Amino acid sequence: MLYTAEPSKDQGRYLLHSPMAMPRASSFLWNKEMMIHMNCRGYAVSQFMQPEPAKYAYAPNLEAKTFMQPEQPYYAHHPGRFVYFKDRNSGDLFSVPYEPVRRQLDSFVFSVGKSDVLWRIKNDELLIKLKLTLSLEDTVELWTIQVTNESSKTKKISMYPYFTVGYMSWMNQSARFDERINGIICSCISPYQKYQDYDKVKTYKDKTFLISDTPPIAFETIQENFEGEGGLHDPQALKTESLGKGESLYETPVCALQYDWDLAPGETRSLKLVFGPARTDEEIHVLSDKYFSDEKAFEKLSLAYAAYVEQGDTGLKIKTPNAKFDNFVNHWMSRQIFYHGETNRLSTDPQTRNYLQDNMGMSYINPEI
Repeated sequence: MLYTAEPSKDQGRYLLHSPMAMPRASSFLWNKEMMIHMNCRGYAVSQFMQPEPAKYAYAPNLEAKTFMQPEQPYYAHHPGRFVYFKDRNSGDLFSVPYEPVRRQLDSFVFSVGKSDVLWRIKNDELLIKLKLTLSLEDTVELWTIQVTNESSKTKKISMYPYFTVGYMSWMNQSARFDERINGIICSCISPYQKYQDYDKVKTYKDKTFLISDTPPIAFETIQENFEGEGGLHDPQALKTESLGKGESLYETPVCALQYDWDLAPGETRSLKLVFGPARTDEEIHVLSDKYFSDEKAFEKLSLAYAAYVEQGDTGLKIKTPNAKFDNFVNHWMSRQIFYHGETNRLSTDPQTRNYLQDNMGMSYINPEI
């Protein structure tokens, strides 16, 4: 078993084979309006521009606004994207990618690509593939969860995508299930104290949504009801047959959905999710139609994003006695420069040194910039 990160055979991905060997190992994805820093264990930090940097998944307490930090510490209630799995016969519980249950998995691969983040996990004779990518046009995360029964018997499982939303605002926060999108819409009003600020605040994207391509059998929008006395590592809500279908009214919201699948031997089922910010319910409904009204739309939009990231390849290649250095320069350095040059590091006020250096680098990728 390998416990260090290594490049794939084609050099275009990086692979990590344990969530414990490098617990802060992460990757990042971006488009011109947003960025997500995704940790191998399931923690995430994401921001988008409106026009200043803003969040749609928050910490559990009121946090100061700051720039994206690459080596930040994580904690139990840190914002994250998790999926719980429960065997409906035995009651056994685990979560992927690893947090919050932290149960030892049979095998684990965190696979970092240039335009996506993948996990390939085996546990309890289930093969689970997670994929995260972005949209080229919209400030949304695109998630795919694929589950295969590798046993010789039917597996009765409950699957619970659990996307944290956190403490949105001390002024107002709520969440409800919307059948129109097979998902949850969380709403708030960004805090302000001077009435003159309302004209600016009212234009913000103060809603966070989780859209699904499949109707869930149950849901929960109240974070405390989901967690109960068991904590995130053993939530009280998962000890019952069905989530409680709570509607958050000022309580800290969460996006938790439930799917009960009976998987025959060798059977594979999948679920697609879209997660992100919006200003109105109508905007969310339009996004739902855009990604799920056509069976191939989700995949087409994912491929468009991959093509965008490929534009950052300079074609500059080197060969030295140091293979790791070659891999960095040939496959990853231009991607980093492309991110900086396209987004100005998601800042409306970039540091002069960074601004000049990033655009010097962009002269190799897109000289017109």
